[in-house]
Amino acid sequence: METFTYKEYEVEVYQDESDHLWEDLKSNADGHMDYFTTYGRWNDYELFDVNAERYAGVAGWLQHINDEYSVLPDHLDDYYDEARDKAEARVQKWIDENLFILPINVYEHGGITMSTGGYGCQWDSGQAGFIYSDKKRASDLAGKKRMSKAVEKRVYEAMESHIKYSAALCEGSVYGYTWDHGGCGGFVIVDYNEDNKYMEDQAKQEIDYYIKSEVKKHCAVVKGQIKNKVPAIYRQALEA
Repeated sequence: METFTYKEYEVEVYQDESDHLWEDLKSNADGHMDYFTTYGRWNDYELFDVNAERYAGVAGWLQHINDEYSVLPDHLDDYYDEARDKAEARVQKWIDENLFILPINVYEHGGITMSTGGYGCQWDSGQAGFIYSDKKRASDLAGKKRMSKAVEKRVYEAMESHIKYSAALCEGSVYGYTWDHGGCGGFVIVDYNEDNKYMEDQAKQEIDYYIKSEVKKHCAVVKGQIKNKVPAIYRQALEA
């Protein structure tokens, strides 16, 4: 995309579309978030692995949670009429008491993006699912016996950030850098003219560390050569 030079090293900035970024999202590295969505187009982006045929709409959401957590002894499809309404109400009550939930809203018009907030266009946007976290699992991962307001805040922030990162991948707003001896990807850059400074700073820090470590290794070698009385003309020179 572009290059810049730092201490004689050329750093190349590129748009990061690495497959592992999608796989990391799907594998849920944080360990406490799950997804429910019936928006099939997302599979084109290899983001959410769902069964859209089985779980559709609000009824499908309740059925999904009942299957995942065995809230009721039977499947919701085994209940009918008034009994079905009562069964769904019991599942909804369990959700309210045991899960943190945020909506996943999608806006698709040529491209695609998503957020936990709404969009103004009723034709090209709408809710397509949920991102959620099990309260018990989240508190266990945080090392807490009981859920606290602080942990709850962190969970919601993590879910919000997860969807923002997913949106950035879909929008092509994720970048990386590479140079002769290293590189890194996965930087979300919304406004490249302003937000890329952090990425460039990381690249410069990596180069500084590399130079420092190479000098340190060279000094150790030269000290050994001096100790062994190697003539100066035969001692190892520091490579640029």
